Amino acid sequence: KDSLIEKINQNLIDETGKDKIQVYENEIKDLKEQKNVSENLIKASKEKIHILKKSVNEIGKKCNAYKNDYERIKLKKEQLLESKTLFEHKEKLTNEIKILKNKINERQIAIDQQKKKLINFSNLDKDIKYSEERLFESNKKIEELLKNIEGNKTLVKRFENDIKEIKTKKEKIQEIGPDAKCPTCERVLDKQYKTLLTKFDDEIIRKEKNVKSFLKNIKGFEEKRERCSREEQALKKKKEYLQNKLREKDRIETTINNYIIEITKEKIDRENKE
Repeated sequence: KDSLIEKINQNLIDETGKDKIQVYENEIKDLKEQKNVSENLIKASKEKIHILKKSVNEIGKKCNAYKNDYERIKLKKEQLLESKTLFEHKEKLTNEIKILKNKINERQIAIDQQKKKLINFSNLDKDIKYSEERLFESNKKIEELLKNIEGNKTLVKRFENDIKEIKTKKEKIQEIGPDAKCPTCERVLDKQYKTLLTKFDDEIIRKEKNVKSFLKNIKGFEEKRERCSREEQALKKKKEYLQNKLREKDRIETTINNYIIEITKEKIDRENKE
């Protein structure tokens, strides 16, 4: 028992020699103080947690409100962006329509101006036809005059050959004299000599008159041909001038047609944009 008591007493003392009961009581005291501090901390923490929970709830409510506001603003922004896009597209179309209208007006003014120019060509087709008819008549006259000139030249040549032949015959008769025999009938010429010479002279004079007449005709025809040639040249120049005017008229009409085509396209484009 003593041994047991001694052993138990040894268990009541720690390694430093202090009474364990006292040590434990001190520890209990410290633990109680710590417990009180901890309980105070827990109480304060609970209160803080309560406050924080309340704050969390308030923040949650605010967060939901902000989220709703965000979603509402986001939707409004999308609507506004869509409206902005539509507005900008509308403004662009409006501006393009305005430009198209101005272009159409400008082209219409240009067409009116070109049409005014066409007034100067109102009788152009008639003038060209008349010019061509006159040119044809002039060519026909020149051809007839050339035929007449050539015909008269042929007659002149023929009569000149006749005169030359008659003169040759006359010279032969003069060479053989009045006492010679006629080379055709072989009778002595005698009185027929002078008659024959006179006949030759008369024929020469008559044919020379014909030659002069034909030469006069040729001169007259040449003068007429010269006048017709000058007239023909003038008509050709006029025809060329009228052809240039016709080409100018065609260019104006082509320009008008091009304007009309462009206006048609622009009107369709304008209607689509409107």
